[in-house]
Amino acid sequence: MKARGGDHAGLSSAEYRLQSPLILGTGWDAWVAIGTIVLAVATFGLIVATWWADSRRRSDDRVEKAKRNVGAANNAIFEIIRFYNKALNFKEQVLDEQRQSPIRHFLLRPASGVIWQSCRIDFSSLSFLFESNDPNVLGTLA
Repeated sequence: MKARGGDHAGLSSAEYRLQSPLILGTGWDAWVAIGTIVLAVATFGLIVATWWADSRRRSDDRVEKAKRNVGAANNAIFEIIRFYNKALNFKEQVLDEQRQSPIRHFLLRPASGVIWQSCRIDFSSLSFLFESNDPNVLGTLA
């Protein structure tokens, strides 16, 4: 016996679709639906993977920038302390000997052997101090 929609063992097309393992309709409709779902899942996975990689890269960039800023600040602190120690040694070894003498301006000898170098601070690497929202950040540091 032939049904109206084709040979479905006496079932109408609607009844046959309800008994089929894929309720979506014909086999072609099922493959299109499965392909669409797979494409949607793959696209979602790609979007999530891209977002995760970008957030990871931004996090790594922030960590790297923080390391550079800490290194620049430590170099500046080291140079300031080195210069201060040289000045303190000069004061203790040369100036304090003549401090109480009334003619100390005549007794001070030229400071031979003292290497006076200015602080070698890379101010461009300390520019992160000016990026703060606090307008008095340098006054706070001083």
